[in-house]
Amino acid sequence: MKILLTVSIFLLFNNILFSQTFVDIEANSNSNTTYNPDREYYANNNLYLEGSFVIQSINFETKLYRSESNLFQLNGRFGLGYFYLDFFGVQQSTGGLAGLTILLGRKNNHFETSLGGFVGSDNGAFAWPIATLGYKYQKPEGRFIFRSNIGTLGIGIGLGYAF
Repeated sequence: MKILLTVSIFLLFNNILFSQTFVDIEANSNSNTTYNPDREYYANNNLYLEGSFVIQSINFETKLYRSESNLFQLNGRFGLGYFYLDFFGVQQSTGGLAGLTILLGRKNNHFETSLGGFVGSDNGAFAWPIATLGYKYQKPEGRFIFRSNIGTLGIGIGLGYAF
């Protein structure tokens, strides 16, 4: 499992780093075309379904800050989810989640990291930390979102809509 995690993170970083490098080189090599981040428009809000081995949720995410170059973005998110964990006793609960997400990258491909928590009640209230590293695909001016991540809740995949 450690080898799979290491290889996945390595491939994710390579994809992000090299895809952006070639885009920048191509934009700089053609004198008629220059990269203009002001022409990129990303939707400010996202609504998506996400699932992992431990939690299934519906989330709303909104932009809190975006750099002028569109390379860095900070989002806030909250959602509702169903939590199931069979670890030293089964915990099943519905509850809420909230967190902050950092996106790095331009164009379609983004590195994503999140930090937050899930609060639910199963024979008393409990909280579970959420920390993820992942990939997000969203075209500028596009509406479709694909997310994949790995973190404290296992491996997760999400599909959503940007508006």
